[in-house]
Amino acid sequence: MKLAYFFLFIFAVLCFLSCSDEDEKQQTNPFVFCVDNADAAKLQVATMNLQEFPKNGKSTMRMVGSLIQQMDVDVIALQEISNRNSIDELIKELKGWSGLFTPSASGSMSLAYLYKNAEIELVANSVEAIFTGDNTAFPRPPFKIKVHHKPSGEEIYLINLHLKAMSDAASVNRRKEAAAKLKNYMDENMPNDKVVVLGDFNDRISA
Repeated sequence: MKLAYFFLFIFAVLCFLSCSDEDEKQQTNPFVFCVDNADAAKLQVATMNLQEFPKNGKSTMRMVGSLIQQMDVDVIALQEISNRNSIDELIKELKGWSGLFTPSASGSMSLAYLYKNAEIELVANSVEAIFTGDNTAFPRPPFKIKVHHKPSGEEIYLINLHLKAMSDAASVNRRKEAAAKLKNYMDENMPNDKVVVLGDFNDRISA
């Protein structure tokens, strides 16, 4: 009787492992259900902090690539990219995408963009890191580009930010200083342009 129970137990374990493997094959990315498909007629932008990408090597590459394909947006601003090679490797996971790495790197906390070639054209001479000498307000220099959205004909500036973290008074004041300086910069340099500021603000918007 004990031998029969033993074989039954082994059979149950094998069935469980088989089902687990099948489930893993069917759902390789558990985050795909968290996003909606985009409207192709409108410019769709997104932002993602990828935490020292690629944190777990190839598995992170595949997971992020799968999520981006599911999101199906036009431009994605990225934060915490380790190096330019990381973006090049990620593009290999994507079909029909290009990427930009910041002209002013910040180690593993650097900024980047991904954009869909069929929807987006980069406006010439628009790639720029701004506030590169202001480490107090901008520990990671903001990354500015201008894009042309082919379906709508719109041209829009994008400014990718990753502001100072933490909730202590000094850090909060540095974020306030950054917000004020960026507002003045936009008022002076692009008063009549469409601008989207996106990224990791390390803060919450309140009234």
